[in-house]
Amino acid sequence: MEKEKDKGCVLKYMANLKIQLEAKDSAHKQAFLELDHHENTVDELCSLLMSSELEKDIYMIECRRLRIHVHELESSIQEMDDRSLESVMIREQLSHAIDELKANQRELVAARDAIVDALTQVEVMENSLSKEKLKIEELLRNVSKLNETVLHLRMSVIEAEENTALLYERESELELKAANAKEEVVFMRPQLEMMQDLENELLDKSALINSMKAELQQANELHASSEKDTSDAVSEVKKLKEALELQERKNWDQSGYISLLESELRQLKGVLNKANEEADRANADFRTINIELEQSKKEMVEIRKKETKAQAEIAFLKSELHQGRSKIAAAEVADSVAKSEKSALHIAVQQLALEAEEVKNEIKRLKEASKPSVENQNEESKEKKGEAKSYMTRTSKPVHEEPNEIQVLEKELKAATVKISELRTRTEQAISRAEAAEKGKAALENQIKRWKEHKERKKAALAALKEESISKEITEYKSDTSPKTLQPLGKVLRMKY
Repeated sequence: MEKEKDKGCVLKYMANLKIQLEAKDSAHKQAFLELDHHENTVDELCSLLMSSELEKDIYMIECRRLRIHVHELESSIQEMDDRSLESVMIREQLSHAIDELKANQRELVAARDAIVDALTQVEVMENSLSKEKLKIEELLRNVSKLNETVLHLRMSVIEAEENTALLYERESELELKAANAKEEVVFMRPQLEMMQDLENELLDKSALINSMKAELQQANELHASSEKDTSDAVSEVKKLKEALELQERKNWDQSGYISLLESELRQLKGVLNKANEEADRANADFRTINIELEQSKKEMVEIRKKETKAQAEIAFLKSELHQGRSKIAAAEVADSVAKSEKSALHIAVQQLALEAEEVKNEIKRLKEASKPSVENQNEESKEKKGEAKSYMTRTSKPVHEEPNEIQVLEKELKAATVKISELRTRTEQAISRAEAAEKGKAALENQIKRWKEHKERKKAALAALKEESISKEITEYKSDTSPKTLQPLGKVLRMKY
């Protein structure tokens, strides 16, 4: 009876074991299904991680682009500041150009006055030249008169020489007569009486001779004086000739110089005409410049208004830049958080994979342990109760342990799903931020395009102003170079005649 009771207990125990084995098999099947589900979730998590990595790379690229765009905006702001400084410099240049134009107008007025003075001086020179021409004509007349007097003096000298020759002939004749008379006196002493008469005649003749000698002396003196006069006249004639030659040379030089002066006068008249034309052009240019200056002043007022607007826009852009930087910093923080979460997810997934492998190994071990238990049921029924109880204690421990591990896995799966949902929400927020950043980028690009168009307009205006300043400098240079042609006039006016 005891054996039957033991058999009944063993059979009941075996039935319970069968029920427990069937429950374990169903639990193992559920665990396998859950493991497959967990593997699928792990694969999904891996794909989500890959997509999050791709999105993170995209966001990093966008962050780099935004940084580049921020640097470009900073450079554009610096360019705007430089352009504002250039506009201030251009204002100063315009004020200097206006002062230079006023100075050029004063110089033009002074040049006109100098030209008028030069014309008056030229007229005075023409009058002096006409007077000098009259003086030269008078000198030529005096020279002709002096030539006539020289000819008369030469004729008188020739006549005096002829008279002296006649006087010398008479003296020689008288001396011969005196010698003959003396000889006759010596040889004809007896004829003294007659000689006395002859002496008386001789006395008369001697008186005549003395008178003739006096006349000869006078003639000699006249001859000497005439020779002196002739020498003086010759020297005077030579001097007059030299003076005439000098005067002729001067006349030639003066005639050449007069021709040069006439040519210079013509040139000066042409220069005056050109100067008048240039003055008219300068006045017209000055009027146009005044009109342009008024327009430029209006444009400067508009530019100032635009600059105030630009400064306001720059301040707004700076605020937007600060906002963009804060957004970039927030995105970087979000990226770092995403990296940390990604690393945590990687660690969690690795832990889940390890735990899944451990569960698989335990299930395999349990299956391997359950197979010999089913085959050796008859043999185990014959064993003792202690062995059965020990076997029950051995098998009951993993049965109680397996549900705890499954619950832990379920908790971890729930935590992983929560993390995945959080990651999805963060990715959606990052996408919305990226869209907002793209919108801000588009708005900034539009503003930059507007600024570029404004800069191009400013450049065109500056180029036009520079061209106008260059043309003004050229006109100023012409006005400066035109009076330089009047330098020979100063030399002419300073000449001494």
